[in-house]
Amino acid sequence: MALPTVVSLNEFQSSSYFELETRTSGTYIQLSEIRGNSILSSIYVESITPGSTIKVNYFDTTTGANLGERFDLLSHDLVDDTSTNQTFRILVGRIHRRVVCEVIVVGSASFSVYATAITSSASEIDSALIRDGEDYTDPEDQAMPMAYLDETTDQLFFVRGINGAIKVTGTVTALSGGKSIPKSTRFNLALAATEYEYTFSTNTISFWINNENTNATIKASWQSGETATNYFSIKPGQTYSEEGIIATTIKIYVQSSKPNIDLSIIEWT
Repeated sequence: MALPTVVSLNEFQSSSYFELETRTSGTYIQLSEIRGNSILSSIYVESITPGSTIKVNYFDTTTGANLGERFDLLSHDLVDDTSTNQTFRILVGRIHRRVVCEVIVVGSASFSVYATAITSSASEIDSALIRDGEDYTDPEDQAMPMAYLDETTDQLFFVRGINGAIKVTGTVTALSGGKSIPKSTRFNLALAATEYEYTFSTNTISFWINNENTNATIKASWQSGETATNYFSIKPGQTYSEEGIIATTIKIYVQSSKPNIDLSIIEWT
């Protein structure tokens, strides 16, 4: 019996997208109307010839269908010739009402694709689940709290544990929870209205600049040549500080309204 052009599935209703039969190389499309918020999809492979593959993709559209819009939802893993007499199942979420099932066959295989419209077990958490080692797609992919992104390979991986502890391999850089012994500097501004440059220690993570003078205002800027035009002020008796710095090297530019002024600078690496 031939399937309709559009397969309609109400909540908890099931239907074949593709009946069990042999198909050869090509791309096959089946439209569906879903009254639910997810699809439970199964591929059953009866037989597949050596070297053949089956790829099943799901996508939908919004207002741009006539313009070639395609929003990829989820795909089954590639089925190869080691998959005879097996069933593969995924949950497809984040759908609009009309969903397209796309099957790409290379070679020849006897298989079916079966779907059920469901609601109660589908949520943003379900759609955020990942497979161990799968490729990462930014920004669509999400991850549960105990998964991490390897930025070298752009893949998502589960965090491993051994005997109740997180497994750590490779080179580890550990940062202490507190601060190192600070470095203290008396930085003299010999001339008034003259810009001076101060370079912090390499990998400084936080600092204080204390203006201990009672009658001198300090003009400061992070850009050279701007302490007279585009600056912020450190008033007499005031302290300016920054925390959580991630730059390797930083410089600040300062000038004083009075000559021979000392700034007290404390920095942590």
